[in-house]
Amino acid sequence: MAEEIRKLADSSAESASEISDIVNSVMEISNNTVASAKRVSGIIEAEQESVVDTQNKFATLSTAVEDSLMSINAIQEMSVGLADIKNELTDATSTLSAISEELGASAQEVSATCTQVASDCEMVNGMSVEMEQTKNDLSASVAVFQL
Repeated sequence: MAEEIRKLADSSAESASEISDIVNSVMEISNNTVASAKRVSGIIEAEQESVVDTQNKFATLSTAVEDSLMSINAIQEMSVGLADIKNELTDATSTLSAISEELGASAQEVSATCTQVASDCEMVNGMSVEMEQTKNDLSASVAVFQL
């Protein structure tokens, strides 16, 4: 009977040792699980911060896109205004070109008229010289008849 108690005691000690090993193993697994949970929690917090940061960046980007669209619309309006000014300048240039051509033609007419007047003046001057000669001839002829 003592032998059986001793076997029972040895068996109980072995079982207690096995239970102790199992408890230690469970504790180690629990500690590892807690450590893993802490790491996962840290990762989740970092991801949440990244999500918030990304949302902020998208909000900034959205604002920049809206500002760009407003600038593009303003540039488009300016472009229309510049096109109108270009058309006005083109019309004014065409008008000035026509006026310049008319002035050129008028200058040619004035030049031709001046040339004609100069020619007429030379002719009148020549006639004046002839008339002076004729007057002198007539004066000499009349002087013969004077007493």
